[in-house]
Amino acid sequence: MRAILATWRRESWIHARSYRLSFFGAALLSALFTLLAGRVLYRTVFGGQVTPAFIEMTGTRDYMTFLLVGLLANSYAFRMLYCVRNVLEEHEMGTLPALRLAGMTSARFQLGCAGFAACYALVELFIIAGAALPWSGASFGMADASGIALAFVAGLPGLLGFSMLLSGLVLVVRNRLVVESFAFTLMALLAGVAFPVSYLPVPLQALGHALPLTWIVGMLRGAVLHGADARALMPEALALLGIGIVHGALGIFVLRRAVRDALAVAA
Repeated sequence: MRAILATWRRESWIHARSYRLSFFGAALLSALFTLLAGRVLYRTVFGGQVTPAFIEMTGTRDYMTFLLVGLLANSYAFRMLYCVRNVLEEHEMGTLPALRLAGMTSARFQLGCAGFAACYALVELFIIAGAALPWSGASFGMADASGIALAFVAGLPGLLGFSMLLSGLVLVVRNRLVVESFAFTLMALLAGVAFPVSYLPVPLQALGHALPLTWIVGMLRGAVLHGADARALMPEALALLGIGIVHGALGIFVLRRAVRDALAVAA
């Protein structure tokens, strides 16, 4: 626990002195611009109407709330997965051997980074939601607080497992931009951020349901659009936990081998 807290404090110290506005501004503007584009298309091109198929698949006519919830979930996942680059950065700076000599395992290092990312993400989401709700046409009037809380809590192990897998792949490839770009694009297209997952072909739906973001989006929409409470969303939370365990097990295997090979090269 001391190692995890030390990593959390280090990440806090770094972000308090660099990237304070640039990263947050990028996330804020990206979410708001996407929401604005969606509102313009929804109002002008589609006349503020959704198709009967959309209503049947989602159980709602409120597309703007549907879209805002998807964007908030995507921002949460994006921030949580930011720590996939940390192990590679430690390797490039030459500090990875020192971390291992100090007894810092890959899992504990990732936990500390993810803990800071979760705190950062929640603050970021409150600001994005506060900036979007007054003009977007979205509404959280039916939202259930316990369902929303469960979605974010269950998302932690799901995204942590996925981040460990991506961290191992980043260290193997030695290029974080390739892995990050592929993973984030895959999530944006297959996780139902802007449209129902049911619109996708069946094979892509199956691939989408292997991503933690898909389940987080579904839980948040259930809580916000339909007022589903924590008890009603528990099956989805358990499924998300299972996905996190599978991703985490694969990630630990890949990450350990990648770190071992990186240390061997460094020696």
